[in-house]
Amino acid sequence: PLQPHILRTPPSPRRYAAHAALAEQRRSPSPPRHRYDAPLEPRRIVEPSALAPMGAAADLVPAGLRDAELSVDFLCRKFEALTDQLHREEQAREAEERRTRRLTVEAVEAREAQGRRTELLVSELSGRESALTSLRASVGAAGQHAARQAQRIRDEQMAGALAEQRCAVMAEECRQEADRY
Repeated sequence: PLQPHILRTPPSPRRYAAHAALAEQRRSPSPPRHRYDAPLEPRRIVEPSALAPMGAAADLVPAGLRDAELSVDFLCRKFEALTDQLHREEQAREAEERRTRRLTVEAVEAREAQGRRTELLVSELSGRESALTSLRASVGAAGQHAARQAQRIRDEQMAGALAEQRCAVMAEECRQEADRY
């Protein structure tokens, strides 16, 4: 029984350029930012009889050629898998970079908002301290005024008491004078 062999179509110049770019990327210390987007070429199935000269038997195909074809096919599939994995990893890295940029912007905005709130609180505190100082000065002035008023009242009360005593003394003198006449 003849088994069909799976062969890859020869790589296109675009694919050679992609291979060269990947090889260069592996050699460079910091790879450039790009994705490998070369389309994969479809495989074609070739019958063994098509590989041999017209009318030749399939067993005339050298075993080394078959092994080489299988090796090439394996390497192509491996390369495709690695390319797919690279593509997924690049997408994940790009998503992580977008997330990092977004978080950085949010952090900067949060710091700016915190700075604005701090400035607002400092100005509010300064205003309240000014009002408190003014209020303390008013309380001090009112306290001094109240102390003066209290002293004046005491002075007036003492003066009133002295006047009453004088009146009482004078009234007594007046009664004594009136009693004498």
